[in-house]
Parts: sequence; structure tokens; C-alpha cells
Amino acid sequence: MHNNTVNCTECHTGPNKKNIHPMTYLQPNGSYVTANQTAVNCTDCHQFNTLDSLLSRSPPKVTTTVQHGDNILNGSVWNNTQQPFWTNTSQQSMCDYCHGDSRHNATGLGGPSNWSGSNTMNSSITSNSNWCAGCHYKDYLSGEKSYGNMTLTFTGTNRSVPPEITNSSSYSPYNVSGYYNHSLTPDYSDSTCKGCHSKSLSTDTINKFVHNISTGICTSCHFSYNYMNSVGKPEQFVNSTMYNNSPHGGLACENCHTKGHNNIGARKACEDCHAVQQNPITDKDRHNITAKPSEYIYNGTSVVNITDCTVCHDSTLYNSATATYGYNKTIDCNYCHTYPDKTYS
Repeated sequence: MHNNTVNCTECHTGPNKKNIHPMTYLQPNGSYVTANQTAVNCTDCHQFNTLDSLLSRSPPKVTTTVQHGDNILNGSVWNNTQQPFWTNTSQQSMCDYCHGDSRHNATGLGGPSNWSGSNTMNSSITSNSNWCAGCHYKDYLSGEKSYGNMTLTFTGTNRSVPPEITNSSSYSPYNVSGYYNHSLTPDYSDSTCKGCHSKSLSTDTINKFVHNISTGICTSCHFSYNYMNSVGKPEQFVNSTMYNNSPHGGLACENCHTKGHNNIGARKACEDCHAVQQNPITDKDRHNITAKPSEYIYNGTSVVNITDCTVCHDSTLYNSATATYGYNKTIDCNYCHTYPDKTYS
């Protein structure tokens, strides 16, 4: 089993290898008992080294604690109306969801081996590896394996299919708050994903990455000078203390900026929230100022809470734009007025 590296006797017959009947089970403390309720699971061998000497080998190790997103609800946040992908308080539940029950398989990798294609286990994160896309991108193709091989693996074992990221398949949870349509450039390789989801990564291998994912939110990167400096963008560091004490400190980043890095220049202008315009699309009445943007309602929604540009702008034009959409105005508020938050920008 497990790539033909572990004999049955090492888990079931104890150190003398003779008591095949009755069957015994390896325990986390290295003993063997006939009851399997407390037997070892994936985490005992693959997160800790207590049993390494007993097995005379060091099984591949993953992060302790495993997280596929640093949201404490990462196992259910994208399918909260269905059965969760995994139970957030159970590391074993996470193993079972991604790998299936591979305890007695010749291939210890389990489910992912059905769609891994040309990807290599524990490889470096490069533009040629696309493990992430194998689960999350509808056009995934590696060697002879495709996205369809992945979905069949999950549906064939009555498990929910992982969330698709481009809002282009039946597995895209586009109606869940916080969903982001990842129309990525230059590609859907692991190195592209690493740019937003690897703040917790200590080594540059795919094994460590997929077991220690960071949620791709603005503040997880931009509030850390060390991280922004490490990726060559120190000028994009935002001092969290200064920001939180500023007039806009109570707002989420996407209240003023687009989500993600696509079309990032298309931030909201001051008048989008502070000028009560009869028609935001044509930018009329820009000097009819309000001090309480939360009370300025457009189409039934406070302008402060509008995070989708297409609420005001034509969705077809916006989604097909190849340059910053609507960014060619000749005069903006900051032409006459200094940003009140200039100290942290």
C-alpha cells in the first residue's frame, strides 16, 4: 500500500510480525491493540514524527495545522447551503475530502492522482505546474488529464466538487458573498496563484503551498511591510494603524477599489460616494456634496456598499474592457482637493 512502501504488517501485526490473528491496529503512541476506534489516521504519520522510528521511514510531512484558506470556516464558506467540503475542526476530514480514503491504495495520493496529469508531487511552484487549476479552473488540462477527470472523481464518491474560480461552470459559487471571478493573467499556473495566496508559505514547494493557503484578501499582504518588500512592492505597503485611524478606516478595500488586481486603477472617485448625483454614469452634479455617503442610496443600495462596477456601468463594456474602464476623465476631485488620507497613500 501507499506506493508499495508500507507493508500491511507494519500497521496491523505489532513489532513481532506474528500475531496476524486477531488483527491489531497501530495506535498514535506506537502500541498495537485489537480495537480500531483509536487507530492512527493520516495526521499521525503525515504531520508528526512520533511513529517514524517504528516504521523505519519518514512519511511525507504536511503543515501543522493544515489550512486551505485562513478563514476559520474555509471548509464550508463556499458551499454553506450544502454539506461542507470538510469539517473545519477536523484535520482528518480535510484529508478525506481532498484525497478520499487512500489508506489501502497502492497510490497514497488518492483522488488527485486521477487528474494530476503531468504535475509532479512536491515540485517547486513554477509557471509549469498547475495543481491549483486542477481543482479550481474549468479549462484545466495537464498531459491527458482535464477538469472533467477531477469533477468525476468527486461526484463519483458523493463529494462536493471544489469551487470553480471563473464563474463559468455549474460549480462556481457566484452567489456566495465574497466570491471573486478570477480572470487571471498571464495564466492559471501555481506561480500565479501563489502571488495572492502564499503569505503563510515558508518554502517554495507545492506540497507546503496547497496545505497552507492564505485567503487572498488585500490586507493580508498590503498591511505587512515585510511581505510587500519581499515581493518588490514596498511602495504598496499600507500602514494599518494610520489607515484605521483615517476618515476611511471603517471601509473595506473593495468599497473603493476593485476586487483583486484586475483593473485595479478603476478605483472609486471621491464624488462616487460624496456627491449626490442624479446619474452617476454621466458624473453630473459633482458638487452636490453629502457628508454621509451611507445615506446616499442608488437603485436601493447605499453607494458605500456598491462593490461591483457594473451596478453603474454597462456590464458588457466593462467585462470586455482591455484597459482601465472609465479612467479618462480630465478632472477629478483631487485636481482641486488633497486626499484626506494622503499620509498613508
